[in-house]
Amino acid sequence: MIDEFSELLSTYISRENNIVPFIEDIKDLPNVTYVSATPLDDELMPDFLKDKERYDIDWSDSKFYKEKKVILLAKTNKPKVTAKNVILSFLEKGYIELNGKRAEELFVFINSVSMIIDIINNMELPKELYKVICANTQENKEKLEQIGAEIDLDFMNNKKINFITSTAFLGCDFYSDNGLKIIVTDTNKRYSMLDVNTQILQINGRIRNDDNPFRNMLLHISNFKFDSTGDSELNDKYEMSVKIAGEYIKESDGVKKYYRKLKDELFLKETKNGDLVFNDIRYKAEKLKNNVYNVQYINPEELKEEYKDYGISSRFYLIKEDDTIKSIIKDKTKKDYYELYETAKNMRFSFEMSYYPLLADIKKKDNQIPEEVDCLGIDKIRALRYSKPKIREEVNFRSDEFKEAVMDKLKLVLKKEVYSSDEIKDILNEIYIGLGMKRKAKASDIKLFVDAQEKKTGTKRGYFIEFVENKRVKQF
Repeated sequence: MIDEFSELLSTYISRENNIVPFIEDIKDLPNVTYVSATPLDDELMPDFLKDKERYDIDWSDSKFYKEKKVILLAKTNKPKVTAKNVILSFLEKGYIELNGKRAEELFVFINSVSMIIDIINNMELPKELYKVICANTQENKEKLEQIGAEIDLDFMNNKKINFITSTAFLGCDFYSDNGLKIIVTDTNKRYSMLDVNTQILQINGRIRNDDNPFRNMLLHISNFKFDSTGDSELNDKYEMSVKIAGEYIKESDGVKKYYRKLKDELFLKETKNGDLVFNDIRYKAEKLKNNVYNVQYINPEELKEEYKDYGISSRFYLIKEDDTIKSIIKDKTKKDYYELYETAKNMRFSFEMSYYPLLADIKKKDNQIPEEVDCLGIDKIRALRYSKPKIREEVNFRSDEFKEAVMDKLKLVLKKEVYSSDEIKDILNEIYIGLGMKRKAKASDIKLFVDAQEKKTGTKRGYFIEFVENKRVKQF
């Protein structure tokens, strides 16, 4: 039995190397049952599950199913400050009163140890008042040590304030006669943003006491942000992946080699016989994240509609904060990891043992960073403002695989010796688009792929092309 099978999708991007072989081992077994209280929507169901018999449990006669579930949605410009103020008010009175009932314990769900530490530190909370439930990793231990705190995985002994990360969002039971659940999300920290169906509904059921008056109530504190780039990037990757999967078997060896280089950046996977096919699970995993980042949290109305779709009513509150909470632990950004690798490179031959842990830390975050810095140099990375899409495009453009793919395409279209600059640009742009390269071609790019000499015919400039079958790929 695979419990909470939606986690296969939720964690796929960060754990693909573990999940893929696991799925391959179990997908054709006859006696496997996939169970979840919050199953995936049909559009997100992985293909390997679609043909399996499905059983929906009807809870409509259950008194718990019929109970009204309410989320108090607090829109704020500063989620950490609002969370702090709610906790301060709670501590001053010793309770929070809602509907004439008093909540005397708080369960604060925040998927960020750093955010939790910032709140605790800013409030100077005494250790006896709180506990932090999070993944038992060395990194988290070291973070908490900075404020004299430690990881507490004793689920049976609550404190007044219980901070909880995603390590206990699913499958962990809490017991409290009068505990209130609070979720804090921040659109500036994507890892803190939670999906309504697969995560928030799970959190809403974490307190198990039937007699808890707040069992079906939850306070959600969040800011909102509209980002229009997510959908277009997802669609572009989807269309390119489908194109490659459909055309791969017919392409030249040079083009196939380039497509294999792209497979981990797109929704593709390699079969045992070396072909590339569409990777539906990776696509749906990114689609799920895109739905969280670029749909649910664009405004309160969208989030309220999402709640409504899952049978939850919501009340909306607007909060304006003037205070700030300074972060005492600065989570590393993508810029930090690029600069860290540049530092690590300079330590490589200095016999400093810290080079290897540094490199491991960087690769754990993003294993493409070493290749990118080695290929482009840190100055070019800085010039591209650490933009991942721009960096990947530049790395791919400079790659031998891309040049060989373009050369293979040029063999099919170069039929004469002299071309105008405009003709060259049109030819290259069509090839670039076909290979998924978004940059606009320059006429001078032709010299990267074939022996070409610029010449002038009358008032127009063009290129004399001498195509050499085994032309060596030029290096930048």
